[in-house]
Amino acid sequence: MSFAYLFKYIIIGDTGVGKSCLLLQFTDKRFQPVHDLTIGVEFGARMITVDNNPVKLQIWDTAGQESFRSITRSYYRGAAGALLVYDITRRETFNHLASWLEDARQHATANMAIMLIGNKCDLSHRRAVSYEEGEKFAKEHGLVFMEASAKTAQNVEEAFIKTARAIYKKIQDGVIDVSKESEGVKIGQLGHGLSGQSGGAGSSSQGAQQKQKFRSRSKPKHIDNDEAAAAAESTSRKQQESVYTLHVVAGVVAAEVLEPVVALAEDAEAEEDADEEDDHQDHQEGAPHSLLAELELAHGAAVRAPRTGS
Repeated sequence: MSFAYLFKYIIIGDTGVGKSCLLLQFTDKRFQPVHDLTIGVEFGARMITVDNNPVKLQIWDTAGQESFRSITRSYYRGAAGALLVYDITRRETFNHLASWLEDARQHATANMAIMLIGNKCDLSHRRAVSYEEGEKFAKEHGLVFMEASAKTAQNVEEAFIKTARAIYKKIQDGVIDVSKESEGVKIGQLGHGLSGQSGGAGSSSQGAQQKQKFRSRSKPKHIDNDEAAAAAESTSRKQQESVYTLHVVAGVVAAEVLEPVVALAEDAEAEEDADEEDDHQDHQEGAPHSLLAELELAHGAAVRAPRTGS
């Protein structure tokens, strides 16, 4: 699906606050009540519309455990938006917000839009943090605030889209320079007429060339469990929605080990967009491109991991 802009998000917060559930509700419109803890990172994507422009959200859901903080910090770089999440029924998750916010502002671009979300507002009878406390914290730190429920979907859509609108406004006001990849924004094929910047996705012909190069790699390198095994799998593709899982299965893994896998996932997404544009221009229909198949081709027998929650 062609887009005018691509915005990169990161979801952060303590373990168990519902980060993965928020992502799943937004991308797949469903709630999974039983989850294992997220290990490493998960990746989701969805198309939305901002000011009549198609915008692709690329969302990184991170593990909340302290042992994975070094990995989480590596994903702040190049993120245009962040969803900082706490659980309104667990006071300690609210008390840790200052630490998460300090990390975000230390490692991310100064222009990153941050949304504070008090999750699990459907459990108001177990509330340990008042709405007013969340609102006060947000005002003191210059954040946008909203309570939400990943279970009932209350305010989930609004939280992600409101963050996107804040990013879009920064672009229109000239605060975000879209030519800088570090800002977490890319211009797509539909966005070149909206901006004088020349960054973003390449032409469909370039995408086809990149795909051919990607597929022509022989003797793919195998990554075993002792080094790090990662897989990205499309779990749902319906209309303009999609969600992928990138799951680390080797305990605490150095961030530099993850970067090649992340790059493959992003390259495959770009190639898929280029393929769809080619199909549209040629009025032809073909079999859907499989991101997981491309990753397995490049990495050998990568370990498939189920989607998990925060």
